Amino acid sequence: MVVFGGTALLLILIVYWLISRGADGEIFNKFGVSSLSFTLVSSDLGRSSSGNRLTEFGVTGEADAVFRSRHGNQIIVGEFKSRMYKGYVRPYEFFQTILYIGLARDHFSASKASGVIAYADGKVEIAFDQVVFDALVGMRGEMLGGLKNKKALNTIPLHKRMDVLKANRGLRLNHRPG
Repeated sequence: MVVFGGTALLLILIVYWLISRGADGEIFNKFGVSSLSFTLVSSDLGRSSSGNRLTEFGVTGEADAVFRSRHGNQIIVGEFKSRMYKGYVRPYEFFQTILYIGLARDHFSASKASGVIAYADGKVEIAFDQVVFDALVGMRGEMLGGLKNKKALNTIPLHKRMDVLKANRGLRLNHRPG
């Protein structure tokens, strides 16, 4: 009877492991990341939700997925959007991903970092841009000042203040939702 109980427990553990690996596999596939080269260190998606809040420089965020390379010091941040791609990235999607890449890069002490925005019908790779990240973090004070004064301190959007696509030349931003 003890052998049967131990075998049943082992079988339950194996089934649970296979189910949880299946959920992780879906996440790897969604972002086009190799499970042979990377491990999933944080996820805010589905059954395998193990999200870690990234807090650095007074800014906090939680990426949909963070992958860390098995053989190096590389991070890939994944953000999922349920809309169709339609050939463009919305500014907030781009800025959110750049911010998460920078936070994860610092949090995990990675020397290389990039991102992937996965849409319902495709995905877009995002190169990390330190200048844009620094500008986004710098906007924290601007945002706090705007909340205090109940008025934006600077009404010019970031993508009109600087070249936000310098490291992502092939990307097309659409500034109007729809």
